[in-house]
Amino acid sequence: MTQRVYTLDTDISSYVINGRVPSVRAWLAEVPPADACLSVVTRAELLYGLKALPPDHHNHLRVERFLSGMTILPWSIEAADIHAEIRH
Repeated sequence: MTQRVYTLDTDISSYVINGRVPSVRAWLAEVPPADACLSVVTRAELLYGLKALPPDHHNHLRVERFLSGMTILPWSIEAADIHAEIRH
């Protein structure tokens, strides 16, 4: 049987971190931790979003906790090229 892997984008990650969409958080709670991951780009976007917040803002801890439990996938040159095509 093939393992299904879910790569979460920045929006979905934010929904989970901030609890804005309870159904998304509930869905992720049902996904085995080994089946969920983030791209390195999503990690960068989440960390970038924290830069506008004071260091003691509650989202720093939320993002840190979220990222600590996630597998982060590196991007190859080919993945970056495909991403550029899709965004274009």
